[in-house]
Amino acid sequence: MKRIYIIILSFIFSTSIAQTKVTDAAILEKAKQIHENVITLDTHCDINTANFTSNRNYTQTLLLK
Repeated sequence: MKRIYIIILSFIFSTSIAQTKVTDAAILEKAKQIHENVITLDTHCDINTANFTSNRNYTQTLLLK
């Protein structure tokens, strides 16, 4: 009886794994679809305001050389 349970569970487990294989390309495509259909908000929480001056601040396009 124990052997039957192991066989049944093995079959269920192996078929569920086979059905859930997803490629990286499919994941990337799904991520792109989500990104296109949701509001994207960048809060700029990574900006250090201590680096701002009246001549150099976040409202300007700065060219780095």
